[in-house]
Amino acid sequence: MNSGIFQHEYQRERLAIPEEGTQFIYEVIRVKSGSPLFLHEHLKRLFQSHFLVFGTEMALSREALSRDCLNLIQRESIENQNIRIEVFYLPDLQLAIFAVPSFYPSSEVVKSGVRLITVTATREDPHAKVDPRKFRKKIVAKMEKQGAFEAALVDSEGKLTEGTRSNLFFVMGDRVFTTPGAKVLLGITRQMVVKACETLGILVVEESIEAKELVRVKAAFMTGTSVDVLPISHIDKFALQSAEDAMVMQIRRAFLNLCEQDLERMSKSCADDSNLMSR
Repeated sequence: MNSGIFQHEYQRERLAIPEEGTQFIYEVIRVKSGSPLFLHEHLKRLFQSHFLVFGTEMALSREALSRDCLNLIQRESIENQNIRIEVFYLPDLQLAIFAVPSFYPSSEVVKSGVRLITVTATREDPHAKVDPRKFRKKIVAKMEKQGAFEAALVDSEGKLTEGTRSNLFFVMGDRVFTTPGAKVLLGITRQMVVKACETLGILVVEESIEAKELVRVKAAFMTGTSVDVLPISHIDKFALQSAEDAMVMQIRRAFLNLCEQDLERMSKSCADDSNLMSR
């Protein structure tokens, strides 16, 4: 097995690079204040993706992979940036963990919301986080042409499912709707948003809505590792006041609170491990 940990500036120079067409799985983990956010959940999904794509269990332990991530963060003094794990075969198992250039929406973007377009497309296997380049290539071109931040995917039944790199939520009345988990990538942020809604007593309905039903939507937001909970201002021609919606902002605050709790747990866990090693 060839494996290694790389800084982002050396990414193009490493010996094992998954060229386009090479099947690989990956995870992107956000580092905040020097700690990886929801690391346990991301690694669990990585191992699930490995089994779905390659049909076997990965010949690595989550504990070892977790240590590698923490070592990279410490060695490179990463404070607020995303790190990426890639796993593929050439034909032996290849592993790379490295920091990547990261974009986080500013407070101004959060206050104004972002524009989405709709595109008819579906993922081959929504539960496996695989190389997205081929899938997103044409969609990104349409997004750039229309000045959109993200694209909402519409399936063959005319129902909105997810974004190219995000999950979608729609506020209708006093309930929040999102596509059933069986049909979308089970985003870690999505998982935590559902948990945040539960703490707030907000009912989350796992039910897809049709694009033509957007006239009934009061507000909407997208979720993802880098965007957290981000209000949506437009979906095609439909304008939404999502950034001014009380429920959307309440959910955003509750999610950010869960982030702080996870960072505190991770910080304590790292401190305990350090104390044990120093004895």
